[in-house]
Amino acid sequence: MAAGGAWRQDLLTVRLLGDSGSRVVWLEGEVDLSTVASLVEALDVAIADRPDLLLIDLRNVSFLDSTGLRSLLDAQEACRAIDCRLLLMRGSRPVERLMQIAGVDGFFEFVSGPSEVASHL
Repeated sequence: MAAGGAWRQDLLTVRLLGDSGSRVVWLEGEVDLSTVASLVEALDVAIADRPDLLLIDLRNVSFLDSTGLRSLLDAQEACRAIDCRLLLMRGSRPVERLMQIAGVDGFFEFVSGPSEVASHL
């Protein structure tokens, strides 16, 4: 696939940005059982490029359920297997709360905005 890609459903838009060295999965909307396939497909494409860094931008995610959370955990595992660093850009309060309740917020590295990404390289 080329550097970019886009997946759009009624409730979720997913964009894949960047190049093989650094990929960004940008999300807007709701990630749930009905939309998670688009996220998983974008993550699979991004990870197949074997980037050094994969950033998942959660700032515009209004809802994340357990299937979305599972896809993030799977991406973390896949990134570790190929020595890729996964960063999550902090999301809305409900997204952050789900991660805290599920006890997985400690499994991820978070950044608050684009300017912080460079300091995590």
